[in-house]
Amino acid sequence: MKNINKFTKTVLINFRLIISVFILIVSGSDIQAQTTWNGSMSTDWNDAANWSAGLPSATLNAIIPAAAQAPIIMAGTASARSVTINIGGSLTIDAMATLNIDNSTGNAILTSGSLTNNGTIDIGSLSPITGNGIRALAGTIDNMGTIRINQVGGGAFVNINASITNTGPITIGDIGGIAADGIRNRATFTNFADIRISNPGSNGILCETGSVFSHSIRDLIISGSGSHGIWNQQGDFTNGGRIIISNVVNDADLALRNGGSFSNSNCSVIALSDNLQNTGTIINDGQWYLDSYEPSLAGSFTNNGVVEDIQGTFPTASITNNQVVISKAIVMSPTTITNAFDLGSMFSLTVVGIYTDQTLMTSAGSYDVISNTFTASPALMEGATSLVIVLQDPNNMCPPPTIRVVWNINACLTPCSGGAGVDRCWVGGSGDLWSTPENWCPYGVPLTAEQINI
Repeated sequence: MKNINKFTKTVLINFRLIISVFILIVSGSDIQAQTTWNGSMSTDWNDAANWSAGLPSATLNAIIPAAAQAPIIMAGTASARSVTINIGGSLTIDAMATLNIDNSTGNAILTSGSLTNNGTIDIGSLSPITGNGIRALAGTIDNMGTIRINQVGGGAFVNINASITNTGPITIGDIGGIAADGIRNRATFTNFADIRISNPGSNGILCETGSVFSHSIRDLIISGSGSHGIWNQQGDFTNGGRIIISNVVNDADLALRNGGSFSNSNCSVIALSDNLQNTGTIINDGQWYLDSYEPSLAGSFTNNGVVEDIQGTFPTASITNNQVVISKAIVMSPTTITNAFDLGSMFSLTVVGIYTDQTLMTSAGSYDVISNTFTASPALMEGATSLVIVLQDPNNMCPPPTIRVVWNINACLTPCSGGAGVDRCWVGGSGDLWSTPENWCPYGVPLTAEQINI
């Protein structure tokens, strides 16, 4: 028994020794896997003498602390497995330079300092990133160049408490999936350039409580979100450019979920191809486009511009409408549509004309603003018709000076036949799908208790 106990004790000691040696080896590997900037020779990133363990590489992480001479990538292509910028540290990428980061086991870029990009930052294009693409804990990020982020196991661009100013294009998820949010903002994100976010696993943009997100001038395009296109929890979101949200993956999710303050400025456009849920406040001074068969919750929504309601699902009656809401019209007359638009108490736009298509070559009829009546000429056909309305605001200088709005009309002109008790008839006004409301007269997909005639 003593021999057995002695043998067992020896095995345990040897096992612990092996584990200790293993830990030392792993710890040594981690130390060797990073190189720290010291700037002892110059500001040149590509001078190995400026680093504690040589140049960063695809297998070597870069650590940038505060230094008298901060690193600059001046030209060519630099690589790192990851980049960490500490408080007081800074990194500048010049216009002719590129920083590639692939195969990071954490965040590709983790910064609490200053990051200035005039060139290109390319993250995850060759191999996946385990953590986030860019995670900003504090400090500033100024992007005048190009940022491209793909294949990240977390969020693509996560702003915890930094001030971010963007005047260069940002592309997220164009060749590889983003596991979480495209952009997650807890602080301040000011954008003046094109941003394209494709197929994020969660939200396209998540703005958390107390955050400020401002988009101006250019296009912000979000497609294929696994959750909401934009979720503004209790932040302040302002659009001064054009926002397009499409292809939200799950029926339960939304193009826009707003619990904070959301503003669509004069001359600006927001186009939603799924529904809206608003439990905060929305002010629309520009053009608001909604194309969804699912109903929306407008909440506290003030319209001082144009709302284009393609499918007739926007709850106009529940909002404060000072200008105009143009919704799908369901009509029984081939020539006359009364109460054509929802005109607000301060309606001041001019209806330049109503046309048969986007070329604006053929008039579809005439509109009288006093009676709010449209007279079709030629007469409307049975089923679905799309016309183009051209509006002009004499009080602003928006480019272009006119606004084009698609006006969908569903004409149910043939009395429903089939005898007493028939509630709805098939007219096939827009294809052959049962679930298309335009294919039925009166307009709408049959309900469970209805009698139909085909």
